[in-house]
Amino acid sequence: MRLKTLAGQVDQKDLPAIITSIGICLVLFWLGAQKITPTEAEGISPLIIHSPLVSWTYSAFGKQGATIAIGIYEYFTGLGIIAGFFRPKIGLVATVMAMFMFFVTFSFFLTTPGTVAEADGIYGPTGTGEFLLKDVTLFGGALNLFVFFGRRA
Repeated sequence: MRLKTLAGQVDQKDLPAIITSIGICLVLFWLGAQKITPTEAEGISPLIIHSPLVSWTYSAFGKQGATIAIGIYEYFTGLGIIAGFFRPKIGLVATVMAMFMFFVTFSFFLTTPGTVAEADGIYGPTGTGEFLLKDVTLFGGALNLFVFFGRRA
């Protein structure tokens, strides 16, 4: 089978959108579930307090309340992506929500101290930096789903 034919069949069955949705929803549901725990609230605290975009949430909701609100947002985003396969306009809204979230989360890479360190003369991301870099790929996946749902809406 020729690769061009195979690519057409994969596209025709919407496999890229399905696989991307599964991956993004797994991340959203898994991390969203963790947001209800005090451990996660403490773990993301350095990211939140250094962010000019979301640091206000602590004064509005408190540390645990802000973290729970983020988790709820993640769950609604994931549910919206799933619903988008049945109601594409909901998928459009959910993917905009996802892109916004992944943009904000990636911005933590720029605002949180210690996301980049020098080792052997080469600068690279630390563990926190690596964790945040994934959001560039997730943003791209959400953008692809936005186009996918847009074609169907």
